[in-house]
Amino acid sequence: MLPIIHASEYYQTSFPGDDRRFRAPDIAIPYTFADYATGSDAVLDAAFNTINGD
Repeated sequence: MLPIIHASEYYQTSFPGDDRRFRAPDIAIPYTFADYATGSDAVLDAAFNTINGD
């Protein structure tokens, strides 16, 4: 199973001494204009491919 986490509001888990600039996602999915133009969902496709082991 692939857990999908989505934040609908700001949530901070760091502390004042945390000097990391950001936390990169485990799976980065680029979203292109071609995806938008064709109405495809690259994130959903990646999720299905990960679940199905493709």
